[in-house]
Amino acid sequence: SISKSTSTRSSRTTGFTATAAVNILLNKTYIQTGITTPEMLGENEACFNFFFKHLQQRKVIYKCRIELL
Repeated sequence: SISKSTSTRSSRTTGFTATAAVNILLNKTYIQTGITTPEMLGENEACFNFFFKHLQQRKVIYKCRIELL
């Protein structure tokens, strides 16, 4: 059985990301026509920044660390 907290966390991250994508399309931040994959949205800097700002406003925080090899 899935605990309520696990389900809630998963639902939040999936739902918030989906609503961010819809807002990106409605705001015409991404105007490419045709088939678009999620990776294509992430390659667009304006979309990428919108996703992270949208999630941060909902207290979903990502931390990134870049290491040179």
